[in-house]
Amino acid sequence: METGNRVFEPTLCWDCKNAVRPDKCPWCDDFTPVPGWNAVEVPPSNDFTKPYSSYHVISCPLFEQDSCAGGKKKCGGGEEPVCKQGGAKSLDIIDCEVLQAYAQSGMRVYRAMKMTHYDRRTIANRLTNIRKKTNIDPREFEGLNALLKIIKEGSETNG
Repeated sequence: METGNRVFEPTLCWDCKNAVRPDKCPWCDDFTPVPGWNAVEVPPSNDFTKPYSSYHVISCPLFEQDSCAGGKKKCGGGEEPVCKQGGAKSLDIIDCEVLQAYAQSGMRVYRAMKMTHYDRRTIANRLTNIRKKTNIDPREFEGLNALLKIIKEGSETNG
């Protein structure tokens, strides 16, 4: 990320499992800065759809590493993923949760956001990454149905 002449690594929040937990993180709840965090204020962008300042968090006392962050590990502390499709890369537990909420919400990101308590950007990014992992687009009705079938078959073989 680049702000003015400064270049930053991605904010710490992207790798924090509390980033989508309003009961754990005051920033997630109402954009109140976390007491004791080391953060740099990022000025508003030139994009008028985002006319607000934000923060680039460097360290935070509430930070807990998300086991799914960065795609380095699978979710669930090393458990096997719930759903698989042949030779395609496997989907992790959060991918499956997002897909199920997206289907139950009538393919509406905002409603899926309310059901899962994940940020809308997280859900949108997950849907895009699912398409890249499986070559099946969950934003299309047929694709979503195919992915839900994979989840069901995967949970029956793992459970």
